[in-house]
Amino acid sequence: MIKFARYLFFIFLLAAILPLVCLFVYSNKKIAKMEYSASHHILNAISRELNYNIENYLKIETANVMQKLYSPKIKKYTRSLIIDTFPNAKIEFLSQFPDKITYYYEINNKDAYPKLYCTVIIPFMEDDIRGIKITKPVEIDKLKLPGPYDIEFYFGNKIENKNLIDKMYAIETPKEIQGFKKNLKYLSLGIPKQKNIAFKIFNFDKNYTKNDITVLIKTSWHIPPANPYERRAGLFIIIAGALLSLLVARYIDINFIIPFLKLSAAANRVKAGDLNITVKINTKQKIVQETFVNFNEMVKGLKEKEELRAGFIRNLTHDLRTPLIAQERALSMISSKFAELNLQDEIELAKSLEKNTNHLLRMVNMLLESYQFNVKKEDMEYEKINLYTLIEDCFIKIKPLADDKMINLKNLIQPNKYYIHTDKTCIERIVINLVANSIDNLKKEGCIKIDAIWNGENYKIIIEDNGNGIPDEDIEHIFDRYYSSKSFNRKIGSGLGLDVCKKLTEILDGKIEIESKIDKYTKFTITLPNRLKE
Repeated sequence: MIKFARYLFFIFLLAAILPLVCLFVYSNKKIAKMEYSASHHILNAISRELNYNIENYLKIETANVMQKLYSPKIKKYTRSLIIDTFPNAKIEFLSQFPDKITYYYEINNKDAYPKLYCTVIIPFMEDDIRGIKITKPVEIDKLKLPGPYDIEFYFGNKIENKNLIDKMYAIETPKEIQGFKKNLKYLSLGIPKQKNIAFKIFNFDKNYTKNDITVLIKTSWHIPPANPYERRAGLFIIIAGALLSLLVARYIDINFIIPFLKLSAAANRVKAGDLNITVKINTKQKIVQETFVNFNEMVKGLKEKEELRAGFIRNLTHDLRTPLIAQERALSMISSKFAELNLQDEIELAKSLEKNTNHLLRMVNMLLESYQFNVKKEDMEYEKINLYTLIEDCFIKIKPLADDKMINLKNLIQPNKYYIHTDKTCIERIVINLVANSIDNLKKEGCIKIDAIWNGENYKIIIEDNGNGIPDEDIEHIFDRYYSSKSFNRKIGSGLGLDVCKKLTEILDGKIEIESKIDKYTKFTITLPNRLKE
């Protein structure tokens, strides 16, 4: 048993660790996905800033050209002076006056290696000159941004080696992402094929270029921390904490929760009337041990007191029963003598005394029956019973009580329809006690109906009266011995009879239920299994 418990514990521990391992793997993938998403956010930010720099580069070059051409230090420009002012540029003098200042990017793809230029067209009036077109090579380094990425410029919409215009690398890397430096050597020309490299492609703004120019930004999507284990340290801490919590929870479960659950179950059994229970628990917790010892001593004391009380009531009722029987027989003889002498008043008085004596005798018998109740399942004698005939026999036995209050007894069960295999004496005691309970709590000229239902699995015997009903707060205690109703006085004999009915029904593997509405009806339903053998 101990080995089995240990195996069970290890299985429980494994079942707890496996989800944590899955969580660890899932978290790694989740972190990788987050890093991938973060790298694309970086690429988007880079592309926006690069677009901004590309746009500003043209404006700055245009401003430089205008500053040099309209310098106040030079009073008159000549063609040679203009050419000398822009030594690295291609100068073209226009004979027609341009409408406005124009600037854009263009590509010289006539050479073997395409190059990127920026062109500025400015209106300029000097002699026969009406405008100047200045074309300068783009200094890619001036577009460069600090960060871990590689930027490549291509002519047209194809990212191919023959279309490559220029490329640049980041030299300065922010401290926050210095881990990218070691990944730069893996960057290659064109669209990357490595899984750990992220990239973004965008085109120059059409407003600033005469040709299609494609820009490719590449970087590694994985951002390694300074220490590669730092990212996983949190997960290891979570797993260690979870395992520690699991062990603590297991310790608390074994030493506190399980013992007190057993104690609660035992308390419910004591509440139900089982005073033969002794709770045992293996724990080293002193306070728990003391609690269980006190509980067992309490149950033992209750059992001793119950035995004393039951013995006292049995002896008392037995002593009362003999004189009551003698009194009942004496009153019966006196009533007969008065009848012979035709003394009507004396006859009524004697019958009234006889009736009260019968009532007292019935209550004493129920007390004895309740405390001497020792029927067991093995004592049951099962036989095939006609339910209709059984109810008719019960009505014959209880009819004198019903006639005194002019109560109508109705047997609604169809003759020769329902047969049940059960103990006849048990069923008769249940039915008679329930009908007697209804009679005791009905007014004159009331009605009691008994019907039966077969639902394919078991029989339901329904006993219904049209009495005052039972309040909801009393229904859950109606089968408790000696329960005293809070809303109206129930007779003690009836209470004892209901207690016996419940015990007998449970011995027959059935159950008894009650349904009631004030001033309308009270309905008892006895559900019994069908033991009929065909």
